[in-house]
Amino acid sequence: MSQIEQIRPPVRAGVSRETRGRILNSARRLFNEQGVGNVSMRAIASDVEISVGNLTYYFPRKKDLVSALMAEDIEETIVREPVEGLARLNSVFEGMLRSLLRNPFFFLDDQAKNMIGHEETDNIQKVHGQIDPVLDDLIETGRLQSSFQGKTRNDVMAVLLLSHISWLRSVIRPRPLFTLTMEEMLEAHWTVLYPWLTDEGRKEYDRVKLDWAE
Repeated sequence: MSQIEQIRPPVRAGVSRETRGRILNSARRLFNEQGVGNVSMRAIASDVEISVGNLTYYFPRKKDLVSALMAEDIEETIVREPVEGLARLNSVFEGMLRSLLRNPFFFLDDQAKNMIGHEETDNIQKVHGQIDPVLDDLIETGRLQSSFQGKTRNDVMAVLLLSHISWLRSVIRPRPLFTLTMEEMLEAHWTVLYPWLTDEGRKEYDRVKLDWAE
């Protein structure tokens, strides 16, 4: 059983996947717009045009909705495309940024974080866990300098990952000169990493960066 299968809530017998999907889409939109604490189960049921009893058959508690949305998002964030080299690391970064845009309430709403507790930490670690194997492969294949390990790697990646939340806040509340598009944010990641690329890695970056910008 995969990590995603382990965290994905089971679909109950008799549950309509179409209705379940509509409920999740409605909950995501309302949570993002109003915050988890300001959205009642009745409001979600009304938005989907079903009864509260029908809603609670699918998701007995609001926590179950938040957990299901997080599991769904993790599945979409994991990179499965058969891409290699710098393109794979770029895909990992892009998946993380798209996750922020899909579900900003996960990352900015303290009530949502408190509601799911350790699930948030475990699931975020699963997503971030994609990074180290890709970096190790880039070192082994001569694209990334062998010195990019240990504390140096941890510090650089911590700065990049912490910048994601600041970027999300700037997207939600844009300020002139302080907001980057997702493409610009990805390019900023590579500006930070560029000094640790080998000559071969820099040649590859120069070849593929135009494709990423399209």
